[in-house]
Amino acid sequence: MGIASGREFDIIKFGEINMINCKNFDSFIRLRGVRENCLDNLDVDFPIGGLTVVCGPSGSGKTTLVINTLFAESQRRFIETVGTRRRGKFSLWKRPDLDSIENLPPAATASEKVDLNQTLAQLCGMDDALALAFSRYAVPICPRCSIEVPSGGAASAAEYFESFYANCRAQIAFVPSAAISEYAQRGFSRWLIERDSKVEMVDANELAQLATRNSQLATPYVLADRLAFKPGDSRTKESFELAFAESGGKAVVFIETPEGTVKRYAGQGRTCPQCGQEFSDSAVERFYLSELPKDPSERDKILAYQLDGKNLLEWYELSADQILESCEKELIKSTPHSSLLTPNSKISRALQAAGLGYMSLSRKAETMSGGQIRRAEMAAMFAGDLVNMLYVFDEPMDGVPPENRPALLSALLRLRDRGNTVVVADNDASLIQAADCVVQLAISNEQLAISNVEAPQCSRPSELRITNSELNIAPIIGKITAITGRAGAGKSVFLAQLAGKPVPDDLKRTVTGQDAFEDVILVERKLERKPPRGCVATYLGIWDSVRAELASTPESQARGFAPGDFSLMSGKGRCQQCKGEGVLTIDLEYLPEIEMVCSECMGERFQKEYLQSRFRGLNAAEILRLTVRDAFSFFRNIRSVQLPLTSLIDIGLERLELGQPIKTLSAGERSRLDLAKALQKIYKQKTLFLLDEPSAGLHDSELDKLIETFRRLTAYGHTVVMIENNPWMIQQSDVELRLG
Repeated sequence: MGIASGREFDIIKFGEINMINCKNFDSFIRLRGVRENCLDNLDVDFPIGGLTVVCGPSGSGKTTLVINTLFAESQRRFIETVGTRRRGKFSLWKRPDLDSIENLPPAATASEKVDLNQTLAQLCGMDDALALAFSRYAVPICPRCSIEVPSGGAASAAEYFESFYANCRAQIAFVPSAAISEYAQRGFSRWLIERDSKVEMVDANELAQLATRNSQLATPYVLADRLAFKPGDSRTKESFELAFAESGGKAVVFIETPEGTVKRYAGQGRTCPQCGQEFSDSAVERFYLSELPKDPSERDKILAYQLDGKNLLEWYELSADQILESCEKELIKSTPHSSLLTPNSKISRALQAAGLGYMSLSRKAETMSGGQIRRAEMAAMFAGDLVNMLYVFDEPMDGVPPENRPALLSALLRLRDRGNTVVVADNDASLIQAADCVVQLAISNEQLAISNVEAPQCSRPSELRITNSELNIAPIIGKITAITGRAGAGKSVFLAQLAGKPVPDDLKRTVTGQDAFEDVILVERKLERKPPRGCVATYLGIWDSVRAELASTPESQARGFAPGDFSLMSGKGRCQQCKGEGVLTIDLEYLPEIEMVCSECMGERFQKEYLQSRFRGLNAAEILRLTVRDAFSFFRNIRSVQLPLTSLIDIGLERLELGQPIKTLSAGERSRLDLAKALQKIYKQKTLFLLDEPSAGLHDSELDKLIETFRRLTAYGHTVVMIENNPWMIQQSDVELRLG
C-alpha cells in the first residue's frame, strides 16, 4: 500500500474497522467495546508514542472515536481528580459508552468552539509571549517630545541626568504638599520660584511675604539639594531619593546649561524628563490587546511603549512571517530582549507550519474558518514543551493548500517525537503515508481501500491566472471552476466578491460578465457565534411535513393534537426541560460546556403522551432516529419529504439521522447540508453556485458523488465555482482559476 515506509504493518479486521497496526510499539491505549454514537462494540488499540491516523467516509465515526471517546474520557478522568467539595456540577459529565479504556494519558485537543472575538494571537498564545516581552524590555517613547523615557526610580534618574548633563550645576526640588512652616521645622528652609522666566531661590520668610502680596504667585518648589551632576557621585541618587520621599515620587530639576536654565522632571515611576508626562507601569497585564483601556489618554500611554521600534498595536498588525523575520534579526544582533523574543519566534514557526504565517495577529476568529481556528490552537501546542501527552486532532489538514501540508505534517511528527502520542482523524493521503498506525473505519462492513498517496494522473483542467487584472467570467459559465492559490492569496475574499458581498477596496478584483447569471447562491463554511438550534429535519424543512402526518394519526385526532404541537422549536408536545433537544447543556465555568441526556424525556425530546401518536408504526422520537436513506423509503409517496432527502443522498449524506443536531455536524457536513438546502431553491436556469472547499473532510470514496452532483448542475446550465485544495477535485474541474 505504500504506507509509512520502513514500518511493518498487519491488516486486522474488527467488524466495521480495518486496522493497519504496526508492531514496533510496546504499549498501547486499549479501547474495548466502544458503542458511542455510530460505533458498534468496537475494539481498537492506539500505539503510545506513535502517530495514528483514523480515516474513513463521513459518518463512519472518526470524530466520535477521536474526540467524543478518547478526548472526552480523558477530560472526564481529569475531573475525577478534583476534590469532592469542588467537583459539584462536574459529576454530571457523561462517560462515553464503552466497556474500558486502558493506559489513557492526559489529553489535549484543538477546537473551533471558541470566542469569536478572540484574535489569532490569543488562539495561539502569542499574546502571552508579546505581553511578557513588552513588560520586560519595551520602553516608552514620549509622544510629545519623541524621546525615550527612562525607567523610574532614584538610581535611574541619577544615571540619566549624570549622562545627559554631566558637570552641569542643578537644583533638585519638589512640589510641596504641606504648609511652609511644616517644611521649615523639618529643615527645608530654601524654596524656588519661577518669576519673569527666571528661577529664584528664596527662604521661607521671603516666600511667605511674596505669597501675601501676590495671590497669582506660581506654585513654589521646595529645594532638596543643589549640586553638580558628576558621574558616579552617590549624592545625586540620594538627593532624588529625598525628593521622591517628600513628594510622593516626583521631582523637578532646574539645570544650568550653556544655553540657559532648563526645567526637567524625574519620578519614582516612568516620567518624561522634558515634559513631565507620566507613563503607566510595565506590568504584564497592561500589554494585552484585550486589556487596552478605552480612555484615550491612558491608551496612548500604553501605546507609547515600543519594542524593536513598534508599539503593541503595530506588533499585532504583523503576520507570523514578519514577526519571525524581526525576531531572527534581534537574535542575530543579540539585543537585551532577544531572549524574550524567542517564544515569539517559536510560535511564529508553529503558525507557519500550520499554514497561518500570512495572517496578522489581530485577525478575529469570526473571520476565520473552523479549520484555521483549530490550526491556530494547534500552533500553541506545537510551540509548547509538554511531553507524555495525548494530542487528538480532528481534520487538521482541513483547508490547508497542498504546498503547506508538508510543514504541518512535520510539525505533527515533531510533536510525536517530543514524547507524545498523536491521534488524528483525517483522510489526507500524506498523513496516512507517514502514520505509525492507520485505523480505517467503514460503514456496514464496507470494504474500503486506502487511497493511493500519489495524486491521480489525469488530464489537467484549463487554467486561468489572475493577479489584479480584469477577469471576464464568460469562459467559466456553465462549467466547474476550482479557485486555487497559496494561503493568503485572497481566495475567500474573491469568492465573497463574486457573491456580491462587501470586500475591502484594496482586495477587490475587476470582474465582468456576472450579469449573465439569473441568481447567485453562496455556500460558506462559516462559524456562528451561537450554533443554530435544530436538527437535520428542521433545517431542511422536512419536519413541517412530518408534523402534519403525525397530527393526522388516529391517536392525535383523539387527543386533539395539532401539527404545531409536534414542533421542536416551540410546540406544546416537546419536553419542557430540554426544550426539544434531548440533552441539557451544563456550564462548567472554566472548562468547556458539557451535555447530559435530559433526565425528563431521557433523550426522546417529546412528552410521553405525544409519543403515543404513531405514523406508519413510528412515533416522533423514532422517526428522528431514522437515517436519511431509511427515511427516503419510509416516507414513500410523500413528495415534500422525499425531495429534500434526495438532495442529501445525492451529495453523500444518506447516513445522517433526521434528528442529528446541526451543531454536531462537521464543517464539511454542514457545508454539504447547506448545499442540499440550496439545491431545493433552484428556480432559475442560470444560477452561479459559489462553494468554499466542498470536499473538506470527505473520504475519496465520497468525492465521486460530490463531483457528479456538480456535473449535473452544469448540465442543466448552472455554473459551479469552488475554492479547492484537493488535487483530485481540482483535476476533475473544467477550469482552474489560480490566484496570485
